[in-house]
Amino acid sequence: MINSGVLNAQNSKFNPEFWLYNPQPVRDTVKEFNKLNFQSRLFLGKNNVWTSAKKINNSNHLFLVYKSNKDENLMALIGSGKSLFIDSKKLKINDSIDLDGYNEAYGELLEVQFSGIDNGKFWLNPSFKESNLFEIILIEKNGQPIKVNDIRTYLSIKYGIDLIDSKQYGYSGKEWWDGKSKLYNHNVFGIARMDQFNLNNFKSIHSKDQDLIVFKSQTVGGMLNEGEYVLVGNNKKELSFDKKSKLSRKEWLVQTNKTETLVDLAFPLKKLNQSPDSFTNYELIVGEGSTKTVYSSEVADSLLIFRKVAFSSAENSIVRLKEHKSDLKFEVVNTCNQFQLKVKAPSNISNYSVKIFDDKNNNVLSSVDVKEVYTVNNSSSAYFDINLTYNNKKLTKRISTDRAVLTPVGLNKHYVLNDESVNIKIQNAEGVNYQWFKNDQQIGSGNQITLNEEGNYSLKVSTGEDCSQTQTFTVRNNINDGGWRLYPNPAASDEQVNVSFQLPKASDVHVAIYSNEGKLLKTMEIGTVQNQTYSLGALKLSSGVYIVVAYINQIPQIKKIIIK
Repeated sequence: MINSGVLNAQNSKFNPEFWLYNPQPVRDTVKEFNKLNFQSRLFLGKNNVWTSAKKINNSNHLFLVYKSNKDENLMALIGSGKSLFIDSKKLKINDSIDLDGYNEAYGELLEVQFSGIDNGKFWLNPSFKESNLFEIILIEKNGQPIKVNDIRTYLSIKYGIDLIDSKQYGYSGKEWWDGKSKLYNHNVFGIARMDQFNLNNFKSIHSKDQDLIVFKSQTVGGMLNEGEYVLVGNNKKELSFDKKSKLSRKEWLVQTNKTETLVDLAFPLKKLNQSPDSFTNYELIVGEGSTKTVYSSEVADSLLIFRKVAFSSAENSIVRLKEHKSDLKFEVVNTCNQFQLKVKAPSNISNYSVKIFDDKNNNVLSSVDVKEVYTVNNSSSAYFDINLTYNNKKLTKRISTDRAVLTPVGLNKHYVLNDESVNIKIQNAEGVNYQWFKNDQQIGSGNQITLNEEGNYSLKVSTGEDCSQTQTFTVRNNINDGGWRLYPNPAASDEQVNVSFQLPKASDVHVAIYSNEGKLLKTMEIGTVQNQTYSLGALKLSSGVYIVVAYINQIPQIKKIIIK
């Protein structure tokens, strides 16, 4: 909830010091890094000042959900003498705390408890390079009746991030996850209704595993009332199949507090590691022994889906997949302009039909004739979905085409020069050539390149002389660096340090330097500046990393300097 750039959210049931999240639904077209368990990141407009509405003085408990690929400042609490700086890899308060293991691209929930900061105000960095914030909650440590585990559970379920201790899952004084079976206390996630936090999520996937999606079933039995949940943990094994039993080595334990509930369970096809030359069908087995129930699957939108799977509070159910490989074999011939499916059918075949759909779900081929070769010409489709029916069996398989590998995975349309260069690395595909160009002149090859100049660039991806695709992109200078920079950086203790400003208008500026632990060391008044360079002199500091804050019209801009 955002109000004119001020962090101060109000809720009738939950009233923290401040609460910031994006309530808008996330679109499927949003890049994976900009969403977390189907939730959208915070959009921090660069023209707004993102600060807390009131000053922070008491002992507090901060909850922060974020993703990061780069060590950069996320937010700061700046007080009159002591401050707290949160970077994606370091937490600077009292001692510098290493956050390695937290700063993961799949998302993390960070908790910070602090006190002793007088007249502090939170400031958010609106100019992330490779980080995203998703939600921020601040409560008074001793003045909030709501239990900390309620907040942890809410954020964990909303963003698909498991908690450190399975005993922390709970709500309104009730324990949610029964952790007696320690084998399945891993990567817990799910769906729940928590009115205190306005949470009633429709679907959920674990932010790291990403091999199982839980959906509310679109039936009366799938609806959740306040305080009801369906949670899933697993045995932390890879999703692969035993050759003898055909059962998945990975198992899931489902727990719910509903007397009876129905959910849809979906598995991304790319996670199933299907055999490249045969069709595979799957069953879902819920429970064990005489009480087990078997469900059949359907395929839609790259997902293997099992509908209306029943669970009950009377029993925690173990879930497994079982694969059945078909006796029908096939071979694929891919060229730039043609896709061929060669089928080797068994002799006792009946009730046979084949349908082929392109990546826009258009039916490009249908046949009930048993042929050796099916051909689709002149298609730009990145993949084809093959639906085969025979001997009362229904089989589905997605097959990528050469067009798929010609689309570079990881290439953006726009890049920014940070620290005067940008490194671009795309996913390397076997048998594919990559050529980089600037203004039609080749400047490199391979799946990565470092650029240090603005301009228009292109990448040509090819699998042969007649099969190629070119994608263009731009590189520009970083104009979102706060309008100032420090140099040299790193600097020697007795070396003169300069600060250069390029501001859109004349502004009042003063500079403060903090230790890596957040202690204020010195302040320097600069005065009114716009496009000038000033000397801070020799900083005379011992070796280490320091925080430099430029207050531009009283708004802090944060950078680091290394003293050698």
